[in-house]
Amino acid sequence: MLFGSDPVARINITEPLCVFLVSSDKNHLSKLTFTSSFVNGTCATVKASEFAHWNNSLFLNTVSYGKYCFDDATQSVLLGRGDLYTDENPTSVRWRDTILLFLEKSQVKDHCKEGNIHYPNHNPDGNVVSASADCPAFILIPTLTNETVLWVSKPGTACPLIHLFRLDTEASSFTLKVEIPNAEVHVTTVQNGLRKIADPTIMTFAASNVPNWPFLRNAIMITTNMTEWRPLLNVEQDNGDQTGPLTCAMGQELTSYTSGQFDSDPYGVEEFRYTFNLFFPDPEMTFDIAPYDAGCVNLTFEVNYLDGTNETKFNLTDHRVFANVEGIVVEFHRTDPIKCASQEVYIRYSLRDSPPVHPTEAPLSSKCISLSPGAVISPKLPFMLFGSDNVSHIILREPTCVAVDSSNLVDMSPFALTALFSNGSCSSIRWNDLSKAELFCFDATTTTVLLHRGDTFDRFNEVHNEWRSVILMFLAKRTLNEECQDGNILRVSDDKDQFNVSAACPAFVTMPNAAANTNTDYLCPVMLFDSIEVPWIPRNVKVDMFTVPNGLVHLEDSYIMTYTADRQPQIFDVFLRNAVMLTTNVTDTAVTLEGLATYSIGDGTLVGSALRCPLYADTPSIGFAITDSLISSDPYGVEDFSYWLQPFGGFNGSVDFRIESYSDLCVDLQIICTYLNKTTTVLRNPHDSASFTHWSQVAHALYNVLPHKSIDYCGLNNDVHSLLTIDTITYVVHLQARYHKSHVYHV
Repeated sequence: MLFGSDPVARINITEPLCVFLVSSDKNHLSKLTFTSSFVNGTCATVKASEFAHWNNSLFLNTVSYGKYCFDDATQSVLLGRGDLYTDENPTSVRWRDTILLFLEKSQVKDHCKEGNIHYPNHNPDGNVVSASADCPAFILIPTLTNETVLWVSKPGTACPLIHLFRLDTEASSFTLKVEIPNAEVHVTTVQNGLRKIADPTIMTFAASNVPNWPFLRNAIMITTNMTEWRPLLNVEQDNGDQTGPLTCAMGQELTSYTSGQFDSDPYGVEEFRYTFNLFFPDPEMTFDIAPYDAGCVNLTFEVNYLDGTNETKFNLTDHRVFANVEGIVVEFHRTDPIKCASQEVYIRYSLRDSPPVHPTEAPLSSKCISLSPGAVISPKLPFMLFGSDNVSHIILREPTCVAVDSSNLVDMSPFALTALFSNGSCSSIRWNDLSKAELFCFDATTTTVLLHRGDTFDRFNEVHNEWRSVILMFLAKRTLNEECQDGNILRVSDDKDQFNVSAACPAFVTMPNAAANTNTDYLCPVMLFDSIEVPWIPRNVKVDMFTVPNGLVHLEDSYIMTYTADRQPQIFDVFLRNAVMLTTNVTDTAVTLEGLATYSIGDGTLVGSALRCPLYADTPSIGFAITDSLISSDPYGVEDFSYWLQPFGGFNGSVDFRIESYSDLCVDLQIICTYLNKTTTVLRNPHDSASFTHWSQVAHALYNVLPHKSIDYCGLNNDVHSLLTIDTITYVVHLQARYHKSHVYHV
């Protein structure tokens, strides 16, 4: 690529070439000439105005565009400009008003007959960019490109702004319905023939996860690994707003935890003022700044905090963290636009809601990784993730291993984990290899793990079984001692119900959705002890059961239940979980538990936007050795439940509830009691206590009440706990409101 202003007099040709011209100039292109020198010693001249023509538009950008293919006998091309740029310099807005893209003539065929060039007002399919492995797409946007919207003209600027988006899959009046391909996409800066840059890579991603941050470039190339020609993504290209002679206004409004990057244009002298506005509570923003020449670059951070205060930081370097921020403005200027024109800035950012741990990261110059956009997390071990969780980076606190469990509802072949090592290199493991390994341990020098999901979960959301059909369990490598080499993970697919637990080797039970039932309409991962013949836990021994915390969504209290000699695990414990952890105080031996079963049930009925799980248990009769039972909802699931208690043999006793505080605005708890005389009492959102006598059935129902309530309003740990006593028989009921970052999870 060349700009019309580039001081290039001759181009020597080794392969037959075509030139594609895009220019915001419509009056002076006759001064731009191409003179071909042929092998026989003759020559021929063509003016740009002879093959490039102005595109008029009442509603869009207007540019000149044309293609010219040189004769195959051409040895060299002389470029003439006349006085077109005599009074201009690189700081002039006209300096990059004409772009010349040179392609080999052999490439200009089939779908690439017109070069697959996208320029203002002439995208072949609107904003849709199509490509294939042998036909990359080129996006060209000159400076000074005027835009006309509803007959109102917006003058062009020095800010060539490009914004990529995921394909719109829905059909409209103007477009057909399209499917997002399973493709990898690489976006690079088109190299300038006069000044090459060391690394032209801008970003790499899956077509299903197109990063949505804007960037400044006059010319980019989009390549893919797809062999067939297909729509790949959407693009917007225009001249962005200017706040000063060379200052481009850019920015984003962030409403969820995310990560991204922004940088300067390697071939432009334009600078930028990048504004981040944040719209959620207690955000923490992290910036990693690539090295730059402070003698040439002024980099300013204007930080506005939630408490109304603000501060300005100058020429920050390396790693910077700002907590409890409302907005941040990053301003970049060169001290001398001409002498410092080659000085660039490159900044990565991430947004999260809790203080991160920052071990050594890979150098910013390392761009070898293909990852899915998402949150940057650094949770304590152990933790789990669902395959669908929107995570891009896991910053490791210590050497880590991972085990996976899947009910095989989705094609996970695109999924990959990539380890970034402390020396800047990287290594990937694909799902096929990951799923075959009992346990995969990352190299001890791994600092960060990157996740690539492809488009596996794009068609699903929280009410689909597929959403939680894949579980990744992350464990500390130091805990995998001799007795715990395999992580002590009990998978449903293992078809066994006995496991050991000790202080040095906790046990994990994983149950992806639909793992134990072929009917994928059901969204109810039920765990229970299905036999009352489990070995008795001895005196002075206790076994604690916890929800395995999700690395993306913090759970304030993961405790579920404690089993002891006086409170043995039993058939009457029923709880909804995809993954649990069991620990014990036993150090010299292991406690063996058996009878823990997992299965998926459900009535497949949507209530509002949450799915109801019908649960059932017979209560033990008076005098039975076990005197209490557990019912618990899923803190990471959207399913609600209805739970029925019925006594053995028509038990005639009392039922007493002691209920901890909870919010009526986020939870609707109903307790329905049917008496022996067939009458019924319904308690709606009872508090403190409730009692029933002479009962024959008690039903608990947890309903979705206010699906419109915000995350801030309800929070993750808005729990309901009630203690239910039937004479000497106790039921502990855990009910939890939950959400998943920017989504409200209904209760």
